[in-house]
Amino acid sequence: MFLGQAHQYVRKVEEGYELRTAGAKVVRAVLAGSFTEHPRVEPFVIADGCTRCGEPLVASYEEEMLALDCPDCGRAHGEYSFPPGGLNDRTNEEVLEAFDQRVRHLHCLAKDGVCPECSGRMTTTISDEGECCLGVGLRADHVCEQCDHSLCSAIGLSLLDRSPVVAFHRDHDVDLGATPYWKLDWCVSDDLTTVRSTDPWELELAIDLDDERLHATLDGDLSLVETRRSAI
Repeated sequence: MFLGQAHQYVRKVEEGYELRTAGAKVVRAVLAGSFTEHPRVEPFVIADGCTRCGEPLVASYEEEMLALDCPDCGRAHGEYSFPPGGLNDRTNEEVLEAFDQRVRHLHCLAKDGVCPECSGRMTTTISDEGECCLGVGLRADHVCEQCDHSLCSAIGLSLLDRSPVVAFHRDHDVDLGATPYWKLDWCVSDDLTTVRSTDPWELELAIDLDDERLHATLDGDLSLVETRRSAI
């Protein structure tokens, strides 16, 4: 049976055998520790404060998921996959930096309709029902039609790489690419998101910096329909 299935992972070449894409993925998963490592990481306090109450957040790691939560008020700031290999030879601060970049990458792919696991077609659905790791009432659910891989997020997380949003922050001397997503209230909650319509979905997210507000309108696919600025 194994020999009959081996062609999925290796192919015969003139010099012998070489890995197919599926085989290389298995090797990468082993190197990442997903099959061989089960690390225990004690929860640790991070320097950044809760977006609701300002108290220090606590990071915890379990079952290859890294979560950021506020033990004081209970606000969740995201719980996303992070392979065990990402913990190797990194300080807690370096783990958080890598985690931030990974979350951005995974959700950027998901909102653009590409599954980060199999590259299949990913469908985005706006939901205001059920439970979510963020504890938000309004969220985006991304589900792959091919492998059923799923991700969820606050609506604002989809705006991190949008040019008008990046430019708005730059105009206020904020480097959005260097700011951890969990420090941005609009990335971890639905407090600043207003539902304008549900059929079809039309959402407006407000971002305040200094004395100016950015209004970002999105549709049900999280496409950015328009942005405008106003004085606060």
